Amino acid sequence: MNRSSVASHLRVEVKHRCAAPKRYTWEIFSEGKTLPVEESTDQFRSWEEASQAGKKALEEIISKSFAGSTLTLRPDITERN
Repeated sequence: MNRSSVASHLRVEVKHRCAAPKRYTWEIFSEGKTLPVEESTDQFRSWEEASQAGKKALEEIISKSFAGSTLTLRPDITERN
């Protein structure tokens, strides 16, 4: 599987979950899954800030998958693609 193929199966979603001033978080989902494979532990002041942080995390996940590393998923997620 090439890099663009892996990237096409993952997406970042920004969520409005918290109280002001840091309202936003991000989650990375894999195609066909209802639970995220990764989620932010930080909260962000703006949608844009959360989106940029989520995209950076997505790039790190993709890079790890091509460096031969095993992806570390949230502990409560047992299902993998």
